[in-house]
Amino acid sequence: ARGGRRGRVCAISMQEQDTKEYTRNERLREEIESPFRKARQFLVPWLIASAALAAFISGTRMLAILSGVTGYDLQETALNLFVDVAAIGVMGFIVVRDKKAEGKSLERIARSGVLAAMRVEVAGETGKSAMLPMKAFRRSQRVTIVAGGPEVVNAAKEMATEGREALTDAGVVVVPVQLRGVSPVPGEKVEAIRSAAGITGEVAVPEGDDAWMSPCLGKAVNPDEWTRWLKDEVEQAEAQGLDPAEGIVLNVERSGFIKKRSVGVPNWKEHAAISKKINSVKYGMPSFG
Repeated sequence: ARGGRRGRVCAISMQEQDTKEYTRNERLREEIESPFRKARQFLVPWLIASAALAAFISGTRMLAILSGVTGYDLQETALNLFVDVAAIGVMGFIVVRDKKAEGKSLERIARSGVLAAMRVEVAGETGKSAMLPMKAFRRSQRVTIVAGGPEVVNAAKEMATEGREALTDAGVVVVPVQLRGVSPVPGEKVEAIRSAAGITGEVAVPEGDDAWMSPCLGKAVNPDEWTRWLKDEVEQAEAQGLDPAEGIVLNVERSGFIKKRSVGVPNWKEHAAISKKINSVKYGMPSFG
């Protein structure tokens, strides 16, 4: 009895740890995004149990037929057994697929929640700067994170400086983040990145810690926090054979989610045109954290 009680306590403890893995708001948002998944997760196990019972009955009948018992049709029993087993397999696949999809969705929402609390310092048209959490840009501006080596960070600043008017009008905020421990980018690749970004010649980026900021070019506050958050993105890029030092571009949409990833530094003309079109569409999304 004591062992059974201890087992129940351990099970309850594991359940509590599992529920604490994601917040209530994160789980609620996941349910809003995929309302039919919860319905499937409730119904499919019952269907599997029903199919398993039917398969058990068909299996016992098949054993009886093979043992010489008469009264059952072999072909019909075999067909029923096959259908029941196939149904169990298909519904089991649905359960596993939904569980994996739910985990990925919750992880994405959780990462989005962490990103929402991270801060960016931007300068207004008057020159005064303000530190804002990422969630402050939701529904109004499209944030583009450009992470890479120092050469890419400088190129991102040049890109946003040259395209300042168009990017500001399109509601874009570029946030360069310098990655640590990356290899230097060769000069020819830097020039290729600058050319692809639409940078023409030398761009005079104001020097100083804050002088280069503008309404469309923000500064990542607490770079260590940003670097930790970007670790998964860096590992994913390396797994695909890409060099993070050459630039990782993450477009944070007004929903707070990252829906597009690319490499290098975005072309400011194309980026402004696409962002202006996206931002012109009215958008609504419940905000959780």
